[in-house]
Amino acid sequence: MPKLFLGAALLFLLAACNAFPAANPTPFIIVVTATPEATRAPVVTFFTPTPSPTARATQAAANETPRASDSATLNLKPTDVKYVRAKQDINIRKGPGTNFEIVGGVYAGQTAQVTGYKSADDGWWRVVCPIDGVTACWVSADPALTEETDAPNVSPTKSADATVETFTRQLAAAFQSKNYDALRQMMGDPFTIGYWRSEGTTPTRDEALAQIKKWVEPANEIVIDVAGKTDQTKLLDGTNPLHMWGPNVSVAHSVYVTGLADKSEALLIIAKRADGSLYWYGMLYAGNGGFAH
Repeated sequence: MPKLFLGAALLFLLAACNAFPAANPTPFIIVVTATPEATRAPVVTFFTPTPSPTARATQAAANETPRASDSATLNLKPTDVKYVRAKQDINIRKGPGTNFEIVGGVYAGQTAQVTGYKSADDGWWRVVCPIDGVTACWVSADPALTEETDAPNVSPTKSADATVETFTRQLAAAFQSKNYDALRQMMGDPFTIGYWRSEGTTPTRDEALAQIKKWVEPANEIVIDVAGKTDQTKLLDGTNPLHMWGPNVSVAHSVYVTGLADKSEALLIIAKRADGSLYWYGMLYAGNGGFAH
């Protein structure tokens, strides 16, 4: 794996080995569970299952405009419902099932436009998709999640438009619950690992995940500062963690993590792609007791 220095700021950190503050700041931290408490639960996920060949075929059929003659073949049936309103935050998928790709979400109170069909088992509404290039998608018809309405409200949300806060909570939940499949889908490839007061590397996503497992798997209680109360600049002896990663990276957020193996700590670095979508760019790792040590 090639090595790199993480910008001029990190070089400065390498030279400042004896410049630790007298005391580490006392952060206000919260433990993020697999279903984090929030005002409203995240809708748009950034890790999606890979549909089976059968699911892909069903998905392709579902995205075509159905004709009356082939409604039975597509397991569809017509409906006069014009819109459905979300009673709580729900996902929009590319097919009528939870194994299909998530392409957006409908927050509680928002509406989705029905295309005149629902699934034959009454379990899913076929709706207009929020992304270009796909004519229709699906939302759950569970009466606990959606209800019929004749009037539109706020449009659904594209996955690329999800907030940094939403992505942060999803990353924190996957990290704390040791959901490696979810973490892998959120990671960039290659991934960047920086070592506090040392060099950095750019392993492949799978190589990076193997290393991260060594830090995460033995940990009994991973604590993540989702609320952002930790003064990370002070933690890094005056260096802003958002400015350490070079001019070609659009860093959006940094999340402080403690409770890793061997009392280690880390910063999870979230970045934004050119299309506006978010991804887990890298990780600044502080072993042997963490940043203060």
